[in-house]
Amino acid sequence: MTADLLEPIWAVNYPQVPSHHLSAELPPERPGWMLCILPGRWRRSVVHETSCEQAAGGGREMDTMEALDALMRPGTEACHDCAAGILVQALGLGSGYT
Repeated sequence: MTADLLEPIWAVNYPQVPSHHLSAELPPERPGWMLCILPGRWRRSVVHETSCEQAAGGGREMDTMEALDALMRPGTEACHDCAAGILVQALGLGSGYT
């Protein structure tokens, strides 16, 4: 959490609170998700973790924010085996996944 998001708590003596600084450079995020287009007449796609067996057919690699963005589009679902527990909960979409 950055200092911009914090607000002081009344009656707390902050000089006694331990703190440490984050490094100025964060490591780049690795692509951890794969968008796979399903065959068929209707344009549907599924988001998988890159390590999911069902994603072995290939697709477009994405980082977490791209995967969340993809799930917000109509016709895109989260894989029930690998991605639904993480991404769907992050979006607050409930249990309407496959």
